[in-house]
Amino acid sequence: MTKYLDDLNVPPRYTKIVEKHSDDLKNFVGMRCGVPIFSGSQEVTNPTTKEPVGYAQYIQLGQNPVIVERGLCRYRVGIGNVLTNIDDLLEQEHRRKMSTDVGLAGVRGAALAGAAGGALEWFNFAPTVSLSGVAAGIATGGLSLAYNRRRRKKEFKSQIEGLSECFSNMERRAVRPNLLVPDSYVDGDMQTGSMDDKKASNIYFIGDMPVDQQQRADRFWQRADQILKEYGFAKWQGYQSAGLPALIERILDDFDGNDDFNYDEKTSAGYYISIFVARRNFTIRTMKRMQQEADSQNLLQQYDVEPPRRSLLDKKKTLVASAQVLLSKVIGHESNGLQEGAPDARSRSDSRKTVAQQIKNVDCEYENDFRRCIKRLQELVIDSRKRINQSKFTETYGGESRLQNLFWEELSEVLARNNIDPYDESASQLARFILDLPKLTPDGSRDQLPSTEILNKLYGVFQGMCSQRYAEVETATYLRMYAGKICHTKDV
Repeated sequence: MTKYLDDLNVPPRYTKIVEKHSDDLKNFVGMRCGVPIFSGSQEVTNPTTKEPVGYAQYIQLGQNPVIVERGLCRYRVGIGNVLTNIDDLLEQEHRRKMSTDVGLAGVRGAALAGAAGGALEWFNFAPTVSLSGVAAGIATGGLSLAYNRRRRKKEFKSQIEGLSECFSNMERRAVRPNLLVPDSYVDGDMQTGSMDDKKASNIYFIGDMPVDQQQRADRFWQRADQILKEYGFAKWQGYQSAGLPALIERILDDFDGNDDFNYDEKTSAGYYISIFVARRNFTIRTMKRMQQEADSQNLLQQYDVEPPRRSLLDKKKTLVASAQVLLSKVIGHESNGLQEGAPDARSRSDSRKTVAQQIKNVDCEYENDFRRCIKRLQELVIDSRKRINQSKFTETYGGESRLQNLFWEELSEVLARNNIDPYDESASQLARFILDLPKLTPDGSRDQLPSTEILNKLYGVFQGMCSQRYAEVETATYLRMYAGKICHTKDV
């Protein structure tokens, strides 16, 4: 994963400024869809033993803009603006260095040739100007150049310090591998510890309920790939091994790097991803609460039955045993190997079933959160296609009336939802229908819509033509809402 500092082409005289703030800047990847992205690596811990069982990459989604307090004042600072200012200053410095190098090369060449006139010509001076005058001009320019260099360096330092301050004050939402959330597990490349520890790395307990996180993650990613394919994002399938942080970064990269999306659509993509990450964090908190409640219930049972206390080592041994006998091939299955010390086998079985159902509900809700996020991203893709399609239609055919523009908008969305090119043969008759609308409504004006009855009749014909050609004809444009409202009122 390339970091921001890796691609920052800093002149040597600016290096110390950047190094001074490298702690705040080193994990910054860049801006994606208006969201600051940070990355790093961390330990993955087992929720039961609290010990590390592997290492994995994570990302953080930062806040933008950032509220910075200076004295009694509070400022909203846009990260994108600061990065743009830094890029501009670096570009100015590189241009200055390039022009200085070219200028020095020209002066040296003229001096070596002994051609004072050539030097005068290089600096665009007339041949009658004395060399002493040229020297004075160069000296004056040198002072101006030195001043500008100091000013740029001071401004660069100010911008880097401001960026560092923003990062240190920024709220961030982390996407970390966590065995409590359905998308995470520890694969072979991530695992650490002894062979026994590795066998137990994906098994933990919610109370007395063993959870096989490997199977839990397999189920989620199988459904996630189906959802991605369903909404037209098959290119994002197959990220189970890489993990959710890598998938989110890929999604943001694809949206941010696609010029078909405008600024609002890109920032909306970043916003929807941030919402999903917030829901993911809520899922983790829910699982932690379940674990705490189950542990509290077990503690109360200890006072009733007073079984021998289990140490952390005992829990680790139980985890290993659980892995060896495949305690939870499906969440909720019981194991005879964990009946020791149970006050009541039936009570324990009921407790496990309750926890299993709670986990199932959590996983189902998390899957729905993922689906909502992907559906919203699909709507952004459709909005982008619709906007581009409508632009092509109006450029090619024109929009002579308000009625035609509404139907161009409707056709643009239908084609966008079916991923059909506006110049496809199937759209030609629909385009002809829209071009003939003024003839179908001879009494209408350019700026006014026809009567409710005529509008609904035209829309019914248009929708029928679309239904014969395309599978998806449901739209959300003004025309459909307007006609639908009229039909509803008429029925009443």
